[in-house]
Amino acid sequence: MWEKLKSNILQITEVAGLELMVNQDGSYIINAVVVSLQKNEIIKKTEWINLKSVEEFAGKISIKMPVTLTLTGKNVLVKSMPARENITNYIAEIFPQTNPNEFYHAISKQQDNLFVALARKEFIDKIIDDLVSRGYKVLDLSLAFFDIVTILPYLNHEETEFIETPAYTIQHDQRYNITSFESSSTKTFDVFAQKEYTVANQYIKAPLILPFATASRFIAGSIASKQSIASNKILAQREEYRYFKYFVAASWAFLIGLFSLLLINFAFYSHYFNRNKEMATLQTISQDQVNQLKKQEAGVKRKEQFLLETGWIKPSKTSYFADRIASLVTSDLYLSSLQIYPSNNSMSLEKKEAPFKKDTIQISGNCTEPLELNQFTNNLKNLAEIKEVTVKNYLYKKENDNASFLIEIITR
Repeated sequence: MWEKLKSNILQITEVAGLELMVNQDGSYIINAVVVSLQKNEIIKKTEWINLKSVEEFAGKISIKMPVTLTLTGKNVLVKSMPARENITNYIAEIFPQTNPNEFYHAISKQQDNLFVALARKEFIDKIIDDLVSRGYKVLDLSLAFFDIVTILPYLNHEETEFIETPAYTIQHDQRYNITSFESSSTKTFDVFAQKEYTVANQYIKAPLILPFATASRFIAGSIASKQSIASNKILAQREEYRYFKYFVAASWAFLIGLFSLLLINFAFYSHYFNRNKEMATLQTISQDQVNQLKKQEAGVKRKEQFLLETGWIKPSKTSYFADRIASLVTSDLYLSSLQIYPSNNSMSLEKKEAPFKKDTIQISGNCTEPLELNQFTNNLKNLAEIKEVTVKNYLYKKENDNASFLIEIITR
């Protein structure tokens, strides 16, 4: 799993292929093409042809885009020799009595032929340093035309039996093997630049066929794969770029993790915020209900206290007292009214007195004999249920030989 993840992190999806050809007079011709990997297909994008210097190339592409470098022309020597198994030092085979450490070399074995390309390290390292000083990451190095074998299977062989590049004319067979080549620097560039090759379903101009091939080989592989040409400078660039890719992946992972954490935190916050809002609303409603309930309870308590103070909670004995009073009325007494709990005319608002007299009965009527009234009041006082009997008013009318009275009875 880690290897797959590592491969995905280090996978390069866009690269600039750069061919630098050295003319006989030492001048440069630079051809470059940007190649992109989209849905497992290699797509040609932007291209530049016949640039005259590295300065002219600088700024054409972003410094974040990796670069593959192909060296051709005067400073690259290509030799063809029969393949032999006993060769251990190809540089010594081509240049006897030379120091192999001063050269970069590339080997391509094609059936019975062996193609060897040599170039001085000093010259190539200066070009790499020039590109690196301008901010570019040179991650791959190729010499001569050897990378052309990468795209030979996808080339339309019906169009031509040989391939022309700015520095070489390459002959190949139907089995995608290079059979021979010719070096040439005398091609008319304006005419040559119009020539195109069909690679898969794309048209590639002849000056771009080598940088396209090198970029395609590199992008189809991996930055962790072995270099085609051993170079400490390229190795250092790859190492730096590899750690850069790890850093970018780790940064994205951290940002995604942080964003996910914030998103989860926001989801929890939103959930509990809404819940808190609902609870606050319910609490407000509940508090209003509690306050209303307290008011109602207070009102009920006041009413209970009022009923308790006024004696209305006790069972009513109105009929009982009416019957007892009626049973004691003599023949000379006439009762005109009986009031239970009469109104309290002397009520005081400050003392919060009841508007009626508690446990009180008022009787009014007429009599002809005061003795009869006196006897009636005494009989009432003798009742155990009666606490007090008072004649509140007595008015005698001589012309009628009759008296009106008002008796107030207080019960127990």
